[in-house]
Amino acid sequence: MFYNLLPIIPIAILIICLIYRYVRVNGEATSVSGILSSVCVYMCIIPFIVVWVESTQLLDTGFRDLKTDWNSYLTAYLSLFLFVVSLCISYEWGLLKRSHISISNEKLAKWSMRLAAFTFIVGGLSFIIYAYASGGISELLLKAEYMRSFSTNKANIYSSRVFILVVPARLITVTPFLLIIYRQFAKSKLKNLFLIIASSILSALFLLSDAGKTGILVFGLCLFVPVLSLRFKHKWLITIIVAILCLGIVNYLDALFVYLANGEMPTLADTGYVSYMQQFSFPTKNLMNLDGIAEFKGYQYGVNYITGVLNIIPGFNFDPAYTITSEFHSGSNWRITGGIPTDAITFGFIQGGYFGVLFEAVLLGLICSYIDNSTRRLNNNFSNRVLKCTLVVLFFTMFINADMASIVRGQFSLIILSALVYLASQKRRTVNLNKAF
Repeated sequence: MFYNLLPIIPIAILIICLIYRYVRVNGEATSVSGILSSVCVYMCIIPFIVVWVESTQLLDTGFRDLKTDWNSYLTAYLSLFLFVVSLCISYEWGLLKRSHISISNEKLAKWSMRLAAFTFIVGGLSFIIYAYASGGISELLLKAEYMRSFSTNKANIYSSRVFILVVPARLITVTPFLLIIYRQFAKSKLKNLFLIIASSILSALFLLSDAGKTGILVFGLCLFVPVLSLRFKHKWLITIIVAILCLGIVNYLDALFVYLANGEMPTLADTGYVSYMQQFSFPTKNLMNLDGIAEFKGYQYGVNYITGVLNIIPGFNFDPAYTITSEFHSGSNWRITGGIPTDAITFGFIQGGYFGVLFEAVLLGLICSYIDNSTRRLNNNFSNRVLKCTLVVLFFTMFINADMASIVRGQFSLIILSALVYLASQKRRTVNLNKAF
């Protein structure tokens, strides 16, 4: 098994070199660095560590798919290599094609204010109504652990379809970032600070009621990294170290949600530090079973790109791509045991094999090139650092949960902040020297 993983080493080295190159090109870590770092961590470093330490517990449970035949490894390596190369080629092309794009401060001020007002009003009101219909914030927190299960029928809990408000309520989690970005232009700093605090409190309550461990950690990380940048030069290195030291916090978050649900704190078994990697095993599960997952329901031929967007409209209920991976790994009762997210490589492969992986990588490469070109020339103040650092973190997490339905319904921060960059961008004025003579 160890020798089967040896090809992962040159791929990891290639990715690290590419990250270093793009940090040099852009002057700092950017969105493409977030995706490449996620690929390196989840697809290369974690499985290699699991095999290196020879953890029988992990290799017999979450990472048991590493005990597979060479054909599965070959498909995994080809898809991984194709994704990385296609991502970088399209990114390089996009950098050259869109080199004249930059962000206008006037547009940034206008759109950050408008989007902040929209997310605060719509998200805040939706969350308040949703909480009121649940019997109040405390009751909503008590139901959080039960509500996050896929097997829970929300219609049996609420007398009306008010539970659909949980989708627009998630908009409130974007408001603090938009208000911080707008702070550099705000005339009343005190009013801006009050709104930041109010929206942060509502965001924290929503994330707790949603019982989403990832959402809470990502929200905190997006604020933690820019604050680090005020005092430390190597903020991302410190972030990585802190993240490794805090791996066990996810178990305590699970215990917190159980405590809120039934008032009893569960006993946490001490199974060793390496066992915390169990929660990061699903990208490896997907990567080592690409052929099987694609054959399970057949290629989707890009349908999930369309139905994933339509699923946000009330009344539309198409099966997202993660139902395929979840049912493949956990059987027809996967809603009880929990779903398996679909990473970008797997999502692309489900759509059309290697061609689907190529298309997904090119699409992400072009999006990242536009964002990185636009944000590269922003002033290095705290508000702009929040925008750039948050996008890096969001693209890092997006790679392992790249199902279009999951992005549209659950990753509003990524969508709205990327839209903000697009709306605030404009062509830079250039001087034609030939006309000067």
